Amino acid sequence: MIAGPIFIIVALIQAFTRAGFNFTHQPISFLSLGNLGWIQISNFLLSGLLVIAFALGIGRVLRSKPGGTWGPWFLGGLGLGLIVAGLFPPDAGFGYPVGTPDGPPAVLTYHSALHGTGFTLSFVFFVLACIVFVRRDAIRKDWGRVAYTAITAVAALTLSMWPGTNGVALRDFAAAVFLWTWITLQSAWLISGLTKDS
Repeated sequence: MIAGPIFIIVALIQAFTRAGFNFTHQPISFLSLGNLGWIQISNFLLSGLLVIAFALGIGRVLRSKPGGTWGPWFLGGLGLGLIVAGLFPPDAGFGYPVGTPDGPPAVLTYHSALHGTGFTLSFVFFVLACIVFVRRDAIRKDWGRVAYTAITAVAALTLSMWPGTNGVALRDFAAAVFLWTWITLQSAWLISGLTKDS
């Protein structure tokens, strides 16, 4: 339940205090660059490990119940994607760090490509997990959660995979907020015992 708030809060603190960083222009992944880049790298790694722990917990709570088989695997894939994105920072671009030319990097290195792969995997596995929980909540006839999870999945996927670089920083951050809010709420629902079969 703490993974999302930690990730968002740590990223926002850096975004508004890091010299030369423009929250509306540079994706938060770029906070992994520069002398203080270790903070955002650690943020990715810690969040990924916490999501994997969440996946293991989901597996235990929902064992032999709807969502208890594939849900943990897909959530674990999301956590693994975050770890890959943390281990392999993006290339400098969009004017950050200070002195870097504006716009996307002209040539992508292998670590930037792997960062993008981790980012993509995170959102793909997140959407797959949402599909599992839509089915689970439909079986339970909890139509409010069905609608919430479906809307969240569509919004996160659309924002994160939208082509082009215009508004990419804000789109990626909004997608992250959708993702982390869903995970936080799922954790709270399961911990508090509000689900009918948990």
